[in-house]
Amino acid sequence: MYLLSRVLLSLTKSSHQREKERNDAYLAEASDVCDPEKRAQNIDHRASVQLTIESLRNYCSSRC
Repeated sequence: MYLLSRVLLSLTKSSHQREKERNDAYLAEASDVCDPEKRAQNIDHRASVQLTIESLRNYCSSRC
């Protein structure tokens, strides 16, 4: 029953909330002092790429 409730809860989370939890877990896995900074830069890079992709989709959908 617990597993079922966890699955249903995960399905109801927003994509933003799931992404935040995934990023938090990624940062928590850092292995040394320099690793969190590198991981934070990777997260920032992924976010900027995602914004670029969304911007391009919006641009293309408005042109077509």
